[in-house]
Amino acid sequence: MNQTGRRAFRVVVTGHSLGASVAMLAGAGLRSRGVALDMYLYGCPFTGDASLADFVSSQPGLTARITNGRDVVTGIPRRGLVPNQRYTHVFPEFWYERGLALPGLYRDAQPRVCRSAGECTSADCGKPQNGLLLSGCSLADHGFYAGGGSFRPCGGEAGLPWQKG
Repeated sequence: MNQTGRRAFRVVVTGHSLGASVAMLAGAGLRSRGVALDMYLYGCPFTGDASLADFVSSQPGLTARITNGRDVVTGIPRRGLVPNQRYTHVFPEFWYERGLALPGLYRDAQPRVCRSAGECTSADCGKPQNGLLLSGCSLADHGFYAGGGSFRPCGGEAGLPWQKG
């Protein structure tokens, strides 16, 4: 998005939880209309079937799905409302397997980058284990994505000032 005499900025679409699903759908729609953008999806639940996931994952631009530890929301819903409809995640996934930095606890500094469902088990906590659904998941992991600080996604810049348009 560039206007004459103005600095060019890259569009970034981001969201957390259900907002990540909405951001993914909005970002895919904008990309389909020729807008170059990157997506950062934090704690994103399953949003659609394999055809949607493949479509979004294959679009140009970065689609980064970030998962904190055993986030419960990233493991649901496993199935759609239509019988035999299985939901699938977009990739790549940046999985902080041991969680993001929490004060006083040792946590991974670098995520594991997974390019397919077989490479990561982050969403496996949503599968029944020993007859219990979501038994390996963590609600606390879903609420902690900012690392105790603030996000600065654009190369460390604080972002643009808000302007009423």
